Amino acid sequence: MNYRNFLSSGRIILALAILFGAGLAIVLWHLSRLSSNLVETTAMEEAARHLKAVAEIRALYTSEVVERVRPEGVPVIHDYTKKKGAIPLPATFSMEIGRRISQ
Repeated sequence: MNYRNFLSSGRIILALAILFGAGLAIVLWHLSRLSSNLVETTAMEEAARHLKAVAEIRALYTSEVVERVRPEGVPVIHDYTKKKGAIPLPATFSMEIGRRISQ
């Protein structure tokens, strides 16, 4: 088979189509992996930011609320709704915030 027959027989077009299809498949697979990695990374970063925000809320609540009212005799307890004048513990407060946000 000579060069002229190869070009005229359409085999080059078939070969190029196969190469193009394979290349396209590889590119699409790679983009899919990149997209999945991006979603996972973003989710992990958002979870870390959320965790840090909750920790900051608890720290602020402890220092600015609990520490101020405890010397005044205000009870700081987990079942604060059952005792008049009581306020929630920092962990209970965080759980309540989470519950309300999810609603």
